[in-house]
Amino acid sequence: MTALLMALAYFVAWSLIGLGVLAALRVDLGSLRVALTAPAVGTSTMILPLFVLSHAGVPIGDCALPVIVILLGGSAAVVALRRPQLPFGVVPVFAICVAGLLLAGWPMFDLGFRWISNANDDMANYVLSATQLLHHGLLTQLDVVGLSNDRNYASATQALHGIGSRPGADILLAALTHITGRHAYEVFMPMILALNLCTICGAAALAMQASRRWWAGPLGALLLVVSPLGTFGVLQQLLPQVWGLGLATALFALLMRQELHRGPGASVGELVVIGILTTTILVVYVELASILLAAYALYVVVLALRREVAMRTIARLWIPPIAIAAVVLNTYLIRELEYVSSQATTGLASTAGTSLFGFTLVPSALPGVIGLLTLPPSPTGELSGFIVLSIALLTAVLVACLLTAFRGTAASVVLVAYSVLGVLLWTRSSDFGLYKVYMYSQPFLAAAGAVLFSRIARKSALALFAGPLLLLIVLQLSTQRAYVNDSRDPVDLPHASDEDLLPAFRRFFADSNLPVISVTENPTLGKLQAVSAGRQPLYFISKDLFANLLLSYSEHQTLTFQRRVQNVQRLDGWRHRTFNLHTNHEQRLNVFGDNTHASAILTSGRCVIVFPTGSQTVLNRRSLPEGSPDLIMRPCRNIRNLLVFTSSRLGQAFYLPGQRAAVSLYQLESDSFDSSRTMSGLGRYVLFRILGPTNEVRLAIDFTKTLRHDGSNFLPPAAVVGATRGRLALVGRGSARVFSKPLRPQIIGGQPYLLLDMGQDGEVPRAHRRGIPGLYSRSVVIDPRYLTSYVRDISLIGEAAYRRLRAPFVVKSFPADLANPDLEYSGIYEDGWVAEHSYIMLAGGNRRDLLVLAEVLSHPGQRLQVLVDGRAMATSKVAGGTLRLRVPLPAAPSRRRIELRWAGATPLAAPDLRPAAALLKFIGLVPPRQR
Repeated sequence: MTALLMALAYFVAWSLIGLGVLAALRVDLGSLRVALTAPAVGTSTMILPLFVLSHAGVPIGDCALPVIVILLGGSAAVVALRRPQLPFGVVPVFAICVAGLLLAGWPMFDLGFRWISNANDDMANYVLSATQLLHHGLLTQLDVVGLSNDRNYASATQALHGIGSRPGADILLAALTHITGRHAYEVFMPMILALNLCTICGAAALAMQASRRWWAGPLGALLLVVSPLGTFGVLQQLLPQVWGLGLATALFALLMRQELHRGPGASVGELVVIGILTTTILVVYVELASILLAAYALYVVVLALRREVAMRTIARLWIPPIAIAAVVLNTYLIRELEYVSSQATTGLASTAGTSLFGFTLVPSALPGVIGLLTLPPSPTGELSGFIVLSIALLTAVLVACLLTAFRGTAASVVLVAYSVLGVLLWTRSSDFGLYKVYMYSQPFLAAAGAVLFSRIARKSALALFAGPLLLLIVLQLSTQRAYVNDSRDPVDLPHASDEDLLPAFRRFFADSNLPVISVTENPTLGKLQAVSAGRQPLYFISKDLFANLLLSYSEHQTLTFQRRVQNVQRLDGWRHRTFNLHTNHEQRLNVFGDNTHASAILTSGRCVIVFPTGSQTVLNRRSLPEGSPDLIMRPCRNIRNLLVFTSSRLGQAFYLPGQRAAVSLYQLESDSFDSSRTMSGLGRYVLFRILGPTNEVRLAIDFTKTLRHDGSNFLPPAAVVGATRGRLALVGRGSARVFSKPLRPQIIGGQPYLLLDMGQDGEVPRAHRRGIPGLYSRSVVIDPRYLTSYVRDISLIGEAAYRRLRAPFVVKSFPADLANPDLEYSGIYEDGWVAEHSYIMLAGGNRRDLLVLAEVLSHPGQRLQVLVDGRAMATSKVAGGTLRLRVPLPAAPSRRRIELRWAGATPLAAPDLRPAAALLKFIGLVPPRQR
């Protein structure tokens, strides 16, 4: 509850500052259109002096408190003296803002400041940047010594600041972090929620730009509050975007008026406010500048066609704002312009094919644009009804906007400009740019919808359209709730807001007197851990999480900065290593990074290691099972047989890999056969560092290809590579849990490594879109993952532990009995179907009978052969129907390998076309018959 109240307090404070500025400049606060821009004006008034001071080299921690106290005190004094009379419409808009805060932020009721929503890597970068700016000026030099010694990772964000990467949101986050005394990532969600309230007010103000009905403003606010895609931008932590859209709506509400473009034009106060908002947009989200400029140019063209514009007045209108921007931004303006130029090139680039955002190019995305369904859409779902409705609504809105744009309706003009940009992006298959357009359009759709509804003259017509509008709102609320629910346990970082993740890491780190090593390749988790560590050393071993941040932007920096980055690379512990794949036909090496600082500490044994459990990853679930606390801390000396994913050229982490086809492990997802468990998509190569290996070890893997509902679900020819290469005992189709033969790791740089090679390249899942979902862009891939299979567990097991496995006597319940971790098998679908070849390891011991009960599919010449430990024990022709087979087995000193070989398999009924021979009902060892 405190976190929600903090968000509301930010919003109230900004509103007060904005009212003070507007009142001091004698702008007409009696107009609802103007009054509703106060929150956005307040944020602008707060950030600009902070930016100037930071640009001058002053740490935000030194200037935030006096700047904010002066602004709040001065604004309160001005409001008390001027006593502006606010219009009644402010009250319902404020009430709608509170409702919007509750709708989007309700997880804070129980998670409080722990709620970090979707845990986006961008958020982690903003938090790092805010942490840096809290103690240093905007253009401080890179900390070569700190980064070279595995500490002060926040300094890496200087690469962003140096290229003009719109630092406004980072500076404001640093200021609020200092004022509240909390961690930056705890302040993040209250701050972005409060900024979203400013955007809601901006949409309401924009609605009043073209309507005379007071309720158009509250309606515009309501439509944005329930907008699922608008809320998703908040949950996805797109901080500059959320703030920038609020500034843009407020600016256009004040700027796009015909009286400002002819005759005497704007007053001095209006010019100052327009200048403040324009400058802040450049500081906060300069990427918006080009499309906003295009929309404004279109508005001026409309006025010119109506002969309602004077060029001299426009010149007087823009000279003061340009001067304000030039004075405030100073030399940083050049960096900003260069940055937006590079970003525009990226945004217009074609990224279709296997991009993350390919779904934006297909018809199934349209329901997501208006909030009927969540994005991305289901690859195979039948969405024709929703698509038809979405096309009808969007077409109606576009036609209405084309008609009203000529009348000077600001929201309509902007939507027309966005529509033109959207078509351009679609023709270029620029899916990421199109994705942004979908989100950028939300506040303008809300404002335009309110304007169009308010222009219905007759009450009977209003009543007629009120029903469909209410139904749309109800559907949007359902979609919005789905987005918010998902934010409690996001895809990219499971249990991101739980007590046993980041709070636990902070406790671990604070309690340790030894060097701390973190095992994670997740950029968000690693960067937030780095923030928690502050200027103390923290050693990463899975991946160098900060190299890309430095290298991606250093090429745009000065030669001095590039040399400092090179010094970091020369002095830090990360070194390139090579792993030999021991292929039969050629010498093939896999390049990876080794943090030699961490490796030396591991070798000494004087350290602690923070490890993700099976609740965070599919690795090591035999010793750290799913359901354990997300993170554990153990002394390095006490670790035994644990695998550490190691990012390499052939096997990379899921987040923004260099090559999408080279991803090793994807995010956790619900197990299709047991909703209480999770699994991960698996690529081809996975490289592991081994912590604490015992003398003899085996690799255990539990995985499935059952979800390939066609003939391509053969288990792959996987192998484990250590000092030598060894094939895994995989046969048949469907799922398997197998153990490698005893193996020796490959020693590289003094550290032991293994590699899992699935034996075949991953493929993008096939999805045949029929009907309207396949109307166009049929070749676009919605699920861009390159998969070989889905994995439930990859663990290392000592030879002694392997010998202690208690194989079952019977398997009769599917899929429950297959989940037994002591069961070794291959070639069985989770629902009990088997195809041409399968085996299962059952218990050894005294003489027993093998009993097989199954429903057999009809297949010409079907024959079943049963082998036990490689020896044929029974062979018979099998007709379709019920099979009951009983085979006497001799005593066995160890586990028995029961193998079923069928002559052929038949596809199941569509749409499930898996080849199968029989449905197992029972396979097990029973007491022998009395003879």
